[in-house]
Amino acid sequence: REFDALVLVTEADDPTPPCGQCRQVLVEFAPDLAITSRTRAGAERRWRLSELLPHPFNPSSLTQR
Repeated sequence: REFDALVLVTEADDPTPPCGQCRQVLVEFAPDLAITSRTRAGAERRWRLSELLPHPFNPSSLTQR
């Protein structure tokens, strides 16, 4: 399966991106995922996951011994 987009709805005053731990999990499945965050009041913000986590930890981060 593939992810096309993620939409978050928050009670916060401002649109909120996913937390760091969630970003790491998401990047393992969809490195350039489109993310939209909306408040119940209608404020909206959009990012690409690659913007929110520009240097993710991945298998190439490990050195082979």
